Amino acid sequence: MMSDVPVARVHEQGARIVVSGEIDASTAHRITELVDLQLEEQNVVVRLDLRDTSFCDSAGLVTLLDCRAAASNRGARLVLVSPSDAVLRLLELTGLEPAFETEPG
Repeated sequence: MMSDVPVARVHEQGARIVVSGEIDASTAHRITELVDLQLEEQNVVVRLDLRDTSFCDSAGLVTLLDCRAAASNRGARLVLVSPSDAVLRLLELTGLEPAFETEPG
C-alpha cells in the first residue's frame, strides 16, 4: 500500500509531490487530490516524484493521464520525476511514454 504522499516542496516554480509504494485503485485518488490541490493553488508546474513507486496498475495509469489532462486544462504542466522501473514499464507497454514529460530527479 502507498505510504503518505506529502507535498515535499512548493515554490514559485511549482510543487513536488513525492509518491512512494503502490499506485493502484485503492491509492490513486490521493494523488489526484494532491495534484488538484496544487493546481488550485495555481502552481504552473506539478512534479510527481515517482522514484520510490514500486507498483503502478491501470488505475494508476488512468490517474496519471487524468492529472496530466487536469494540468493541461489549467495551462499547467505535469512532470514525472525519475519514474521508477515499474512506472516506466507500464508507460512503455501501453505506448504512453511519449505522452508524459519526464525529468531526472
